[in-house]
Amino acid sequence: MCVCVCVCVSMFVFSLMVLSHHTVFIQVCGGPYGVESAVGAAGPLVTMVTLLILPLFWSLPMGLMSAELACAMPSDGGFIIWVERAFGPFVGFMNGTLRCFSEIVDNSAFPVLFVSYLKTVIPSSIEDSNLYSWLLAIGVVVFCAVLNLYGVEAVGQAGLILSALVLLPFVIMVGMGLPKITPHTWTETPKSISWSLFLSDILWVTSGWDDAGCVAGSVYNPRKTYPRAVAFDVVLVSFTYLLPIAVGVCVDDWRQWDDGSFSEVAPKIGGHWLGVWVAVAAGIGCVGTFNSLLCTSSFAVQCMARMRYLPSFLAYEHPKYETPTAAVLCNAVIIAGISYFPFDAIIDVGFFLYAISLLLEWGALLFLRYREPNMPRPFKIGLSNTWLVVYMAIPMGLCVFVMCVASWLTYAIVGGCFLLALLLYGLHRCILKRLDEPSDQNGDYVVVGTQRDRDRTDAVPGTDAWLDSGALEPDLDRPLFSPPEL
Repeated sequence: MCVCVCVCVSMFVFSLMVLSHHTVFIQVCGGPYGVESAVGAAGPLVTMVTLLILPLFWSLPMGLMSAELACAMPSDGGFIIWVERAFGPFVGFMNGTLRCFSEIVDNSAFPVLFVSYLKTVIPSSIEDSNLYSWLLAIGVVVFCAVLNLYGVEAVGQAGLILSALVLLPFVIMVGMGLPKITPHTWTETPKSISWSLFLSDILWVTSGWDDAGCVAGSVYNPRKTYPRAVAFDVVLVSFTYLLPIAVGVCVDDWRQWDDGSFSEVAPKIGGHWLGVWVAVAAGIGCVGTFNSLLCTSSFAVQCMARMRYLPSFLAYEHPKYETPTAAVLCNAVIIAGISYFPFDAIIDVGFFLYAISLLLEWGALLFLRYREPNMPRPFKIGLSNTWLVVYMAIPMGLCVFVMCVASWLTYAIVGGCFLLALLLYGLHRCILKRLDEPSDQNGDYVVVGTQRDRDRTDAVPGTDAWLDSGALEPDLDRPLFSPPEL
């Protein structure tokens, strides 16, 4: 018992030390929830081995890519600006639109997960009612939308507190479950593996590293902040998922696992009180991660509005808190509607759209390395261009594989999103021509930042070259810089 207590205390202290400096963890993970469906789809052996290997060939490449591009282009726009800079306005528009669809769909999964985890502590009449469950999910959306209106700092502080509250009961569950471990259970596999569900879920719970790039203009000293966050959080995220699975499959039938199953595992380890605590903590964790993702996705929408890819009212920023108010509210309304649908359906569609955007982001990293070798990069991945292609081919291959094994329903929905994006692009061009919007020398309207991005970059060496790459306008309310001509 003393050993279990020592393990619990040491794990929790280590988690708090990392969280206090690296809140990217909140963005990517925030807690071990959401991974149960992967265990039910592929079994303990495949899931645990994947979680040990995946950080090197999925999480780390994504984190390093985001660190290099965010430090080279520190503006609140992230992946939208990266892809637009590399491939031009058409691909940039399609990426931004499809990624906005993906963000909205993915973010909708967290209010649904929140309700799933609370099913052990809410009355059965509410649990069995789709309407009541949906209203609970809407309550989460409203709460996080209000919090987001108070700025990035408020979101980060709230996320840190929520993640600390989430980790403690899971650490206790793992510590109390150590004496019940039966290692032979870890080698079990199902008769047939649902690869589509497994990969979509396991890659989804370990993704999101590039979302942090959407607030690069609000990050203090991104050259040091991003690489450090990636180094620590890749390890922490993997063990946050791995340890509860290693204990949980030994005390519960993993074949019945689905989203929210940890709240059913905990009572079998520590009693009803631990089950309630884990359920509430996991629900809080869903709120924390959703809160952070709503923030970054809203900045992405605001960036597209500044680039005239979306209606200009979505670029509205609160004069005091500097938050994308209109984008937050628009996102919240759409997410509230989508959160009515089941978790698995949301994940399949959301990750397919996300995979398309990731392929373009990795392509932008490689293309800019070859096309703009002299671009100032305060942080640069320590690989030559050739070895970088080889290393990035692995996660890109995973994205392609997930897309190949998707269901026909997912293909149909994604195809509809793609056609809608094409329609919006045509409408966008027609509106620009009718309004006779200003453009650069190539005829492409490009806006990648504002004066606030200059104020937030902390004069990091190499950053000024990016900020000064275009002519500065004296009017501080107008965009101040654009990428240099290729």
